[in-house]
Amino acid sequence: MITILDNKSKLFNYLYKKFFCKNQNILISGGSSIKSILYEAIKKSKIINSKLILADERLVSLNSNLRNDIFFKGLIKKKILKKKNFINYNYKFYSKKKIDKLNDRVKKMTINVAIMGLGSNGHVASIFNLKNKNLSNFYLINNSPKIPRSRITISLKNIHKCKNIILIAAKKNKEKEIRNIRNNSLLKNNLRKLKLLIL
Repeated sequence: MITILDNKSKLFNYLYKKFFCKNQNILISGGSSIKSILYEAIKKSKIINSKLILADERLVSLNSNLRNDIFFKGLIKKKILKKKNFINYNYKFYSKKKIDKLNDRVKKMTINVAIMGLGSNGHVASIFNLKNKNLSNFYLINNSPKIPRSRITISLKNIHKCKNIILIAAKKNKEKEIRNIRNNSLLKNNLRKLKLLIL
């Protein structure tokens, strides 16, 4: 289902009423579209009561602006989000022990909704192709076509398990990806529970 919302404020209000203000488990990516919408939470001093599980992280310095979690830590600092309600891979190097711990925690959770940006060429999180059939919830990739190459990402299997999937795309930047959404090889098995929100 494709829904066009006029502006970021309307989109935030929709997501807040349906998901963010409730006690739910939300898988969320850290792309620019998601961040621009969540800025509305800061502007309106709206508290996010759901647990946010960060879908992917770049393996760089913990202080690097390339990290996805920097923005969410800002939400915690501004008391928009509770620290205990933010779940992510908070390390700059790959550690099997840390990934196993994250996987064990997420494995016990029912994820109510995945809210993610639609990336270039239709990728979501840091899943750029279907060659990796990893069955873990989170796993390492070290051949990302975009820098930095090394990342921790949610698996496609875990996205499939989400009850709802919401993709957010800016019409002016993602015309090709929006046009091809029904043929997206990563998402075609989820089209029945997929909602695409276009700004």
